[in-house]
Amino acid sequence: MKLIGVTNTLETVSIKTKYGSFVIPEIFISNYPVYVALEPYGNPADYEFSVVLLVGDSREYTFGLGWIAEHDSLVVAIVRFTKEEIGREPKSPDWYKFITNSLCDVTPVEF
Repeated sequence: MKLIGVTNTLETVSIKTKYGSFVIPEIFISNYPVYVALEPYGNPADYEFSVVLLVGDSREYTFGLGWIAEHDSLVVAIVRFTKEEIGREPKSPDWYKFITNSLCDVTPVEF
């Protein structure tokens, strides 16, 4: 066998969000837009959410399934809010509005 090329899997990109900064493999996002969103995590009464990176031009939130991205998604953190921060009861229409309103473009500048 003769090695003819090596893919550098160590190149990373920093994604800055209002929930924190996350370093991920550059190959994960390629040249696609990146969005961040919240998704319920565990017991809704605990006000915990997954911070999810969504890759691609299209994405949608589906009750029971969570966020569905065009290309890929990656959970990068778990965050906890207080009831006062959210201002809504779990599983109410406003609760889901909080989730869909969490969607934000975080595509790195160098892309």
